[in-house]
Amino acid sequence: MPVMLVRGEMATGVASVVRMHGFARYTIGTNAWRALKPGDRLEPGTILQTGAEPDAYVDLALVADARPGPAPDPSDSSMVGVSVAPPDGVRLWNASVMNISKVDFTQTGIGVVADIRLALKEGRLTGMVKNRCAPSSFVVALPEGAVQLREKVYDLSAAGSIKATAAPLVWYDASLKTPAKLAAGEALDTHTGKITTLSTADKQSLAEVASVLGTTPDPTPTLLTTDQTQKPVSPPKPPKPPKPPKPPKPPHGPPGPPDPPGPPHQ
Repeated sequence: MPVMLVRGEMATGVASVVRMHGFARYTIGTNAWRALKPGDRLEPGTILQTGAEPDAYVDLALVADARPGPAPDPSDSSMVGVSVAPPDGVRLWNASVMNISKVDFTQTGIGVVADIRLALKEGRLTGMVKNRCAPSSFVVALPEGAVQLREKVYDLSAAGSIKATAAPLVWYDASLKTPAKLAAGEALDTHTGKITTLSTADKQSLAEVASVLGTTPDPTPTLLTTDQTQKPVSPPKPPKPPKPPKPPKPPHGPPGPPDPPGPPHQ
């Protein structure tokens, strides 16, 4: 069920388990670990751990929480529709631990603003970031800093490897004082600061993951760009009949006597 937001309303999102392979588990706070299964909806504060098998992974869609709400007023010009673009997505690879810190969505006059914050404690993730309006934010914390992501696909490792495929990103070290901008098609080693060019194999591998993550529909609403409400149209009024012509005005005063004839010509 799509979430219907009014302008200025904020909805807390979830990480929806779209697909998985192998074993994975999750916990919230101090609760016991639970086995993960497709269809689970993980709220902010959840810690997710994948199995150590080489082919284990979990695909997540970061979307607004689908809770029942009042039916939208069809006469309201600010009603929203479901986005046709895929949502923000994450593939958490094997032997990884990630904290879902924050997933918020706010409806504004220009679209949905997202505030997504994840913390990769161990292992590796591949993220697909949706192209959203400013000031949307997608931040992934690593053990030695944080990465500010924009749209497109990225690959991040808790061991210090960062890869940007088709769009730039900004890396901040633990002091948050030394930003490093990484261009599309580049990789960064956070330990040495060395920037290299992505190999063709890396680009192809990440593109394959992105194609899978991109098959997930996004139930998070977006504001309609125009008022699409059908309004009643009054029938045209019949033309007014033409006014009758006005009668000619009478001459001023009665006519005088004719002039007498003049004398004959000699």
